[in-house]
Amino acid sequence: MRAIQVQRRTRSQQGFTLLELTTAMFVLVVGIFGIVRLFQFGLDRMRTIDESAIASQAVLNELELVRSTPYAILADGTRAFVTVDPALEQMLHLADTKVVIAAAPDGTPGLKQVEVSIRWITEYGRRAERSVTTLVAEALP
Repeated sequence: MRAIQVQRRTRSQQGFTLLELTTAMFVLVVGIFGIVRLFQFGLDRMRTIDESAIASQAVLNELELVRSTPYAILADGTRAFVTVDPALEQMLHLADTKVVIAAAPDGTPGLKQVEVSIRWITEYGRRAERSVTTLVAEALP
């Protein structure tokens, strides 16, 4: 019978074992999935920031409209936004806009308190609100 000779490789000829290759691939896949999730998280945060910026700008636009209205025309009460930004229209089906005009809290004549607010449900179902309160005075003659 002939003996089968097994040729042993020297250290410089040795390659990767299947276990080493599988482990390396696993580490790479876990790293890639982590990077993809991080990228998705960043995009979600950017959408949330965009919604907040649109809402804040809409509140400031409505406040400027109220401030530019003559004091004699400002009637106490609650109403919805008059100005609607095109970007805000996309959020409006989930938004509640409100402008509240009332007498000053301390009863000072010729002074009104104006609160402009918007509430909406974010893309992920959370409730968010932006609100600004200011005082508007009657112009001096």
